[in-house]
This record gives sequence, structure tokens and C-alpha cells, in this order.
Amino acid sequence: MSQPETTTPAPGEEDACPECYVIGVMISLVASSIQSLAYFMWRLHHLRRQRSQVAPVRACSDAEMSTILLSSDRAREKEEGTVQGAQRNGDENEGAGVAGDSTMGSSEELQEPQEHTATQDYDSGRAELGAHTNTRTPLKCWQTHSFHGIPWVWVCGLALIGVGNGMDFVSLGLTKQSVVTLVGSWSLVVTTLLSPFLGETLTRMDMLASGITMLGIILTVLGGFTEVTDWGTDRLIAQYSKPHVVAMLSVLGTLASLVALILVVDFAKRLSRARAQRTALERPNKRTIGPLYILLAALIATFTVLLGKTTSEMLLPTIMGDDRFTNPAAIMLVSCFLVSLPSQLLLISASLAINDSLYHVPTFYIIWILGTITTGALFYEEMENFETHNWVLFVVGVVTLLVGVILTNVSASRKPPTA
Repeated sequence: MSQPETTTPAPGEEDACPECYVIGVMISLVASSIQSLAYFMWRLHHLRRQRSQVAPVRACSDAEMSTILLSSDRAREKEEGTVQGAQRNGDENEGAGVAGDSTMGSSEELQEPQEHTATQDYDSGRAELGAHTNTRTPLKCWQTHSFHGIPWVWVCGLALIGVGNGMDFVSLGLTKQSVVTLVGSWSLVVTTLLSPFLGETLTRMDMLASGITMLGIILTVLGGFTEVTDWGTDRLIAQYSKPHVVAMLSVLGTLASLVALILVVDFAKRLSRARAQRTALERPNKRTIGPLYILLAALIATFTVLLGKTTSEMLLPTIMGDDRFTNPAAIMLVSCFLVSLPSQLLLISASLAINDSLYHVPTFYIIWILGTITTGALFYEEMENFETHNWVLFVVGVVTLLVGVILTNVSASRKPPTA
């Protein structure tokens, strides 16, 4: 009697989670919206600080008017004391220079008062102040804003950034890393819609770029819609030893190391030249060194997403009671992620200090998208189950999304600075 035929499920197939893909996409959309609101609050704080430097005129309050009166009285008393002291010195020296009187002129000419004295200025200012208080015309004072306290708008934005990044971290554990990165483009749409509240003009190109970006997001989400596998710790760590993954990481690591070496050599040359000439450290060359900062930041950001998904895949089950950190290699990977994340932020900040934001943003974003798609396909095998329609929708969606990103920055470059 023949035994019934059995099939062995593919690795991880028994742990497939069809609904995790949709849940992860929805969490990533919410996270992108929250981060856009955080950037909006940071921008609002920055604009308020800029506007506070311009002091518009307003009506003086009663306390300010009293301060002006007190200052005027003190200044007048000081001036009167100076004048009386000068008169006493003149009386003591009278008669000592009779010969000089004949050459310098008569005493009447010396004692003739000036046409405009400081005392008269205080009197006129006090009279003017009194006239303002007796009429409906208010005395004008400078309007000032104090930013010495806690910048609550900026702090709230920072808190929202933390919430958004935390939700992105969760979505990486539920869905594909390439999809999380692509769905993050939704923040460009939200930022565009919030721009009128900052006094910016919403143009037709803005609306066109937002529409194209939304279409690209929809196409990539539909194209990438396949089952998501729950990776175990042992399988995750084993992936790092596969030949194609080792080759991918070697290429990315070698490229990042070479770029970092060039930047270090350039910095050493500029520092040596500044010390020899005893001058300030000159800025890096924007044409030759600037693009290298963008490239290095995008490469490190690619490693950050790869390691972030690995950390999320192990951390979320651990929180639910399934300890995934029994292998020492897992702790090492998490440590690499904790180093990669702040390094990425520092490099982005360094790039923005050299390059214009309208050049940095699209260049960084394109390299980062291509990097996360490549690492997701090779390491996490995100496109292993792709069929023809998946490939068509995903590729067309990525191209459409990149066009939307480029149009967004082209539109921003044509706008005048915000007043």
C-alpha cells in the first residue's frame, strides 16, 4: 500500500503572513504622515525665529512708558550735575586768564548757550511722551519675541519624529524593507499639502508632482503585494553567510570605505593647509567632494535599513515572549544597527552643510531607494515570488515615484524664499 504523497513547505512558508504586508504598509503611511507633521513644526519654529529678528513697531504698554520716563529723569539729573560741575570749575578759573580773554573773545561769547542741549532733548522727549499719553496717538515701541525659554514647537516636532521612526521600525518587522522605503515618499505629498500654512505657494507643478508620487506609491504597493515571511533568528544570521549576500555586502562595504577614505584624506589636506597658513578651515569643494558626502550617506542609510529590519525581526518577537537574542551574532547585528543609525544622521547633516538641499534630497533619495530595493531583493528575497504582473507594476511604480520626487524638487527650486 503506497504512502500518501507529502510536500515539504518552502523555508518560512509555514510562517507566511498575508495580512502583515497590508498592516505594515498602513503603519508606514501613518508614520510618514507623522514625520511630515514633525518637519512642518520644525519649519514653523525656524520661520518664527527668523521673523522674530525683525522687530515691528507697536504701541508701548504702560510699564514701558514708565520705564521711558524713569530713564529720561535719570539722564536729565546726570546732565544737570555735569553742567553744574562745569560752571563751578569756570568760576574758580575766572581771572586767571585775562590775557587769554582778549584773544579768545569776550565773556559774553563764551557764556552764550548752545542752540540745542542734551537737557532740552530730555525735556522735549518727556513733553512728547506726555503729549502721547494725553492724546489717542500711542507712543511706538519695538515688538520683540523671546526664544530663551523651551521651544515647545520644536520639542513637539522632535517627539513626533521619535513616534514616526518607531512606527517605521515596527513596519520593517511586518512588511518588506523596499516597500517601507518607497511608501515613505508619502511624506513628500503631505509636506506639499501643508506648505500653504507656512506662507508658501501651492503651484500646479506641486499638485502634479504629488499626484505622480501617489500613483508611484500605489503601483509599488500593488506590485510588491506577496506573502511576507517571518524570519527566525537562525535563518536571519545564516543569510549573512550566503555567497551572494557576502558579495553584496562586500561591494557596498568596499565602496563606502573608499568614499570615506577620500573624505578623510581631503579633510586632512584642508586641515594641514589651514594650520600652515594659520587660517580658518576652508569648506570642501562642492563639485568634487559634495557628491561623495551624499553617496556615503545613502550607502550608510542602506545599511541602516537592512540592519534595522534584522533588528525589528528579532526584537518584536522577543517583546512578545519569544527570545530571539540567544545567539551572540544577533547582539552584534543590533550593535551595528545602533552605530549605523547615528552615523547616517551625521553624514546627512554634513552633506546638507556642503550641498544645496535641492541637490541633496533627490540625489540621496534615488541612491537610497535603489540600494534598499537591491539589498531587499538579495538578502530578504523580497522578489523571489514575483510574477510578471508584480514585476511590471513594481518597476513602473518605482520609475513613476522617482519622477514625482524630481518634479517636487524642481518645483521647489522655482519658488522664491519664504518671507
